[in-house]
Amino acid sequence: MDPVRQRAATALVVVVAAAVSMVGWSGWHWWHNHPPFGPEVLAARVTLSYTDQATADAALRPDNSVIANEGDRIALGRLTWTTPSASHGVTLRIVMVDTRTHRTPTFFAVHGPEPRAVIVGSDGSPYKAMKRCSWLHIVDPDPTMITVATLTASPVIFQTTMRDPDPPALDDLMIALIAVGSDGQVYWAERLPH
Repeated sequence: MDPVRQRAATALVVVVAAAVSMVGWSGWHWWHNHPPFGPEVLAARVTLSYTDQATADAALRPDNSVIANEGDRIALGRLTWTTPSASHGVTLRIVMVDTRTHRTPTFFAVHGPEPRAVIVGSDGSPYKAMKRCSWLHIVDPDPTMITVATLTASPVIFQTTMRDPDPPALDDLMIALIAVGSDGQVYWAERLPH
């Protein structure tokens, strides 16, 4: 084969390989970030109220509640959802935000039917969701939140205290539910009315 034809054949192979690679990456990227189901499948519902210490203690038993200091307000919530037929490795994050200050609570107490599946902690999921959802504003890029490791763990009871000289009204507290994939990718976030 003459050198011109050889260079042309090599260039064609490189172009085809690059195109196949790009199509493969695009397909993987779409599949990896495409939610296996939307929020309508879970049909999540939340109730939130201010209550007293005895009521919070009873709601979280046998787990411990957060003990309020004098002047604190105790917020008690209950989140339920419909368990989907397949979870596809999806986990949930529950975030509470004071819409006046864009701050999240420092502490949560939590209880669920599967105690090991419902934990308090933090990761970057809310911050990732905030970049995609204009309604989700938080000051802390790594806030304290509730992680639900399995979608069979409904209902989740959660409690926190508002340690603020001017505690927010219930309408000022936003509950966000975030669906996260097995590699930490955020599928969607939903603001839940209460």
